[in-house]
This record gives sequence, structure tokens and C-alpha cells, in this order.
Amino acid sequence: ASDVYKRQELVKAAKGFACEIKIGKGGNMVDAKKIFGIMGLGAKKGDTVEFTFSGEDEEQAYTAISDFMSANL
Repeated sequence: ASDVYKRQELVKAAKGFACEIKIGKGGNMVDAKKIFGIMGLGAKKGDTVEFTFSGEDEEQAYTAISDFMSANL
């Protein structure tokens, strides 16, 4: 699948949770529920990205997003 499709799938996965989910590269953190923020990071396959999770279902979100990233990148 293309990088654009994977980014869209990441946004869909993140939107399934109530907690705040941020993704970042090089210290720049953006909302993982917004496709334009993710695209603006310019992250490519093989780049190191960081996630933060904050809220009521953060542990479930961490598990789901970690699984997604392992399967797709």
C-alpha cells in the first residue's frame, strides 16, 4: 500500500480513541487524528517517529497504534 493510504489508515485508527494522540519527528509533534498534520511531518518509511498518548483510553490506544505501526511500517 502507498504511504498516503497508510497515513489515512493511521488517522482512522487514532480517531477510534478518545485520548489525545500525537505523532512527531525531529521534535515536531502533531495531532495523529489529522491527516494534514501527519503529512506535514514528511515522515517516510524507515524514519523514526515518536508517539504520545494522553487520556482515558491511552493504554488501549498505545497497543492498537503500536500494532498498526509494526504491521505497516
